[in-house]
Parts: sequence; C-alpha cells; structure tokens
Amino acid sequence: MTNQRTAWALSAAFALVIAAAYVGHLPRANAATAAAKSDNADAHLARGLQLHQQGAIDLALAEYEQAVALNPQSALAYYDIGVARNQQKRVDEAIAAYRQAVTLDPNMADAHFNLAYALAHDKRELEEALAHFSRAIEINPTFAKAHFERGLIYDALGMPERAQASYGLAVKLDPAFAAAAAKNATPGPTPR
Repeated sequence: MTNQRTAWALSAAFALVIAAAYVGHLPRANAATAAAKSDNADAHLARGLQLHQQGAIDLALAEYEQAVALNPQSALAYYDIGVARNQQKRVDEAIAAYRQAVTLDPNMADAHFNLAYALAHDKRELEEALAHFSRAIEINPTFAKAHFERGLIYDALGMPERAQASYGLAVKLDPAFAAAAAKNATPGPTPR
C-alpha cells in the first residue's frame, strides 16, 4: 500500500511538472493572482490525471474543466478535456477542446495529432486533418504515428507516392508500423 501511495504521489508530482510546462502566459500586471490561479489549476490537472488513469473519466473531466475555469489559458487542460471527451465518444466536443489547445499552444504536437485523428477518422475532414498531422510532424519529426496517419490521408486523397513516403518514414522511426504500412500501401483511398 505504501509503494502504491508513493507511486501515486510521484505520478501527481510528475503531472504537475507536465502541466506547468503547458500553462499559458498571463499578463504580468496580475502576476501574483495569476500564479495563485495557475497553482490551483495545476492541482486540478494533477487530480484529473490521477482520476483519468484510474478510469474515472467523468470525474477527471470535472477536474480538467475546473482547471480551465481557473486558468483559461491552459492548453494542457483543454488537451486533457479533448482526450476525456473523445473517450466518452463526444467527438465534436473533443475536437473543440483540441482546437482550443492548439490555439493556446500551437507547438503542442499531441494536440495537433489528436485533432487530426478525430477529424480524419470521425469526421472525414481529410484536408484539415492533413494540415494538423503535418504540423505535428513539423513540431516533432520523430512522431511515427503522425507519419503513418498522414500516409493514410495521402492514400485517401489519391496521392500514393506521398503515402508511400509517409509510411516509409513511419516504419523507419518505428518498425512496428511495417505490417500496417504494407497493408495500407496501396494506390487510392484507404477502405474503412
């Protein structure tokens, strides 16, 4: 039991570090107030992450939403809301949350990836999905899943040469994509 508590405490501390990295910039005129709000918002993010890891999605979502209420500039809070809403199959709300996350932090590769994934797989908005997969890759060139998904988009848009190149990069970065790339590396749209 002590080891489990220690692990959860370390997990919460780690979550706070991650959340702190993504907390938005607030005006300097309110620095003291902003710092207090940010710390409180970070605590809600950490609790939300713990609850999320335990499978309590609704409770985690409430914590993430409280974090946003305290710090509306927190891209990480919006990202986490997107993840939770996506798991609840509330795709439109997930997309809206991911859009807010990438607006607040245009360099959050995971938010671009998740937004693109939802747009491609749930909405079939392939052109916009392609732009966000490409942005995720621009931010993190070693993002193998983004290369693979971009290949799927290129296939669906009838661009087999570009699809092959994306699949090749995905496999080079992560050989686990080899079988999936071989299966999908065909000219024309990818069947769903």
